[in-house]
Order: sequence, then structure tokens, then C-alpha cells
Amino acid sequence: MTIHFSLPEATSVSQDRPKTLWPNLATIIARNISRLRFRAKLSQEALAVKTGLDRWDIVRLEAGAADASIALLWRIAGGLGVPFAALIAAQAPRGAVVVRRDRSEALSSPDGYFTSRALVPFDQNSPVEFYEVRIVPGHVERAEAHAAGTTEALTVTKGVVEITVGREPPYRLESGDTINFQADLPHAYANTGYESAVFHLVVHYRA
Repeated sequence: MTIHFSLPEATSVSQDRPKTLWPNLATIIARNISRLRFRAKLSQEALAVKTGLDRWDIVRLEAGAADASIALLWRIAGGLGVPFAALIAAQAPRGAVVVRRDRSEALSSPDGYFTSRALVPFDQNSPVEFYEVRIVPGHVERAEAHAAGTTEALTVTKGVVEITVGREPPYRLESGDTINFQADLPHAYANTGYESAVFHLVVHYRA
């Protein structure tokens, strides 16, 4: 699934005018992958081996010349041993921050069947990420296992969602229902209802 979005525009409550905090996303990803790879003392070839990717995928990403899919970024984050947000985090302001709905963009699949809007600015130093997710009827979104110890908490606010974790049977959730699960196993989100479903998702990484 290819990322087609710009990061949310966040506004400090102490300012009268909104301030754009995020430079070009490809530039952010390129800078973060390169920095984190050097910190891990990995060559581009070594990172490619750890993630099962082609070396040229790493080269193009670090050059800011490639579109990154969510699945690809998850694999790189796993290979580097960092949270997903560490790859797409820009420096955030101190103090209270408001992310306005009408000024934020979502991570979206090319077909628009699955969209995810960050409800807090990405911060690579935070062990928690918080999203609002929308999924159209009949769509199934599959996710690879995240880093060891990662958990997810999901609350449905509209519609019907089925969550599958590893080899467990699906869990059917309706509006108001919550599930907590180990996200270091392959998992999937499915809309089994007849209307678009919405849920809030908290991803927590082991410190």
C-alpha cells in the first residue's frame, strides 16, 4: 500500500496562525532512514539483508527518490529496531499542540479503501502512536508483525470491524467495543459491515 499523504499540520495553541511543522515527507524519510542506519552501524547492504529488501530500495529511499509503502516502511523499522514513527517523524514543537481535522491529511491506500489519520504529531521518542482509521465495507487490511513487544488497542466508533491476530479466530467488534492485542504477530483489520467503519487505534511499543 503506497503512502499518498502529507503529514498533519499541527498548530501550537500559543500561536494565532497555524504553523506547518513538517517538511517534504520523502525528505523526512530519507533523512531518518540514513541517520538511524548509521546509528545502528549498518551498511545499506546489511539493512537490505535484515529487511529482505533490495539494496536499491534503500538507496532510493535515502536519496528521497522513491515512493514508500506502509508495508515497506514497517519492514525497515523492524530491521532498524525502531518504532514506525521514527521513520516519518519531524521535529515537533514544545507545549500543547492542536491538530485540526480540516488541516490534516491521512495515510491512504491508492484505492482509498483504508485511511489512517494521525491524531498526535509523530514523535520518534514517544512509545505511543494514536490514529483514527477508516475502512470501507468489504475491505481487509493486512499488517505484518511489528517489533517484539508491540501492542495495539483499538476502539470501534462506527460500524463493524473484525480483527484477526496470528492464528486466532477473528474477533467481531461493533461500535463502542475495544480490543487489546499483541501486534508483534501478523494481524488484519476487516470491515464486515455494510457501511464505512471508523476506529481509534493506539500503537504502543515496548520501551
